[in-house]
Amino acid sequence: MSTKPEDLVARWKVPLKGNVHTVEFEHGPLLSGKRVVFVDGKCTVRKDFMFNLVGSEPFRIGSTRCSVNIDSNQSIWEFKYTLTVDGKPLESFMRETKTRTRTWLPTVQGKMRRVVLETGDLSIFVDGQQMETTGEFLDDDEADPYASHVTGSAQHFLIDDTIDCRIKITSSGSRLHGLLYDLYIRDDKQDSSVDQLKALETQRAD
Repeated sequence: MSTKPEDLVARWKVPLKGNVHTVEFEHGPLLSGKRVVFVDGKCTVRKDFMFNLVGSEPFRIGSTRCSVNIDSNQSIWEFKYTLTVDGKPLESFMRETKTRTRTWLPTVQGKMRRVVLETGDLSIFVDGQQMETTGEFLDDDEADPYASHVTGSAQHFLIDDTIDCRIKITSSGSRLHGLLYDLYIRDDKQDSSVDQLKALETQRAD
């Protein structure tokens, strides 16, 4: 990590491949113009004596290309820092990620886990690790015993090699709501991460 905390000028959280990575950037002092990028506490880029104080610094998170962008902010002595992920501004990347993933934060054996489904290819990640999955088509009764027109599928996987889990994918019957994604751990349906985060915020407020 940083040996001079005063040089740390920006920090971002990046959701990627089922995990949330922390990117930190050091810049300066002005006489050296150094640029240092940390990903999850590990230094991935270090450059000293950069006389061009603005520009971009490319790096990777796994196989994903990223870049810290340095722009002057009204004054040549003030700078604005932004992050690009996979060729997109971080805000745009996060919006796209939100639409193509579903996330749950279940507590398993006393520990909070992060389960992420990539809805495009049905990849499943647990705490950033991609799981081996087995697909299954559901008949009408399994998908929804009260709506015979609904069919769906399930993706089975294991947490900690022993705990049976599955994500059910069914039609909502509405173009507006599209597909429904539900996580089950040992046949217990889990709340969505949105519901869990709201509950956590309520507990903190109390």
